[in-house]
Amino acid sequence: MNKITSLLILLFSVSSIFAQVTLNPKVDRKDEYTLVIEKIEHTASNTIVHCLHTAPFTYEKGGWVNIRPNTYLIDRATSIKYPLLEAKGIPTAPGKHQYTNAGQTLSFRLIFAKLPSSCRSVDFIECENDSSCFNFYGVHLSPAAYAKNGASFDLGTFYADFDAYCFYNPVENTWTNWDEGDIRGIFNINRNGDIKIVTASSEQLFVRIGEVEEGSLDNGDRYKIIDTVDEEGEEVVVQLFMSGDMKLIYPKGFIIQFANSIRF
Repeated sequence: MNKITSLLILLFSVSSIFAQVTLNPKVDRKDEYTLVIEKIEHTASNTIVHCLHTAPFTYEKGGWVNIRPNTYLIDRATSIKYPLLEAKGIPTAPGKHQYTNAGQTLSFRLIFAKLPSSCRSVDFIECENDSSCFNFYGVHLSPAAYAKNGASFDLGTFYADFDAYCFYNPVENTWTNWDEGDIRGIFNINRNGDIKIVTASSEQLFVRIGEVEEGSLDNGDRYKIIDTVDEEGEEVVVQLFMSGDMKLIYPKGFIIQFANSIRF
């Protein structure tokens, strides 16, 4: 019962130990709402922005899409620009990807010069002072990768903030309404890949006891799943969806579900 009244949040890294990933990054403002940043990946040599574009219904057949080759990221703290090096899955202007129907989607990757590990927030700029372009302002990144005792490897440590949650009661077979929450999870805090949950008044450790497994729902929504043990020795299954939602599945079917934005 304490777990129902004391909201917990839990995530795990879906990247390899050599990459730091921010899933569904929080964005303060954007000019064009047909494009979504699904994740930002930091490899040893580049920063990769994974995007999903949806053909708008303002055009009968969805219109077309491309990306301008002079697109860049800018570190909001230093004002240093990091140029687009390569686009994969989308043409660069003047080339065009032509849709055949409104509502179709296109997934693509944009490869930029590598951001420094100190960077916490960037602007994604396709063309300045043009609200019809793909411009994102205040894209929040995960903290720098964890390196224990100065080790030279990258464990992919990152954090995620959720602001909505609900509960599933297996006895009554019912979900509660969405409610507000303000909790942060810090993930892969050590070599074992353990997780720390931080609130305004408490912290809780979840110890990883299994490997990351992958799967997908019938609707195509992909997820990662892993077994953990909390400080009371209770096993908690964590299911992280690529759409951004996450579930904590407790023994006997009790579930806490989290979302990245208010949904009520």
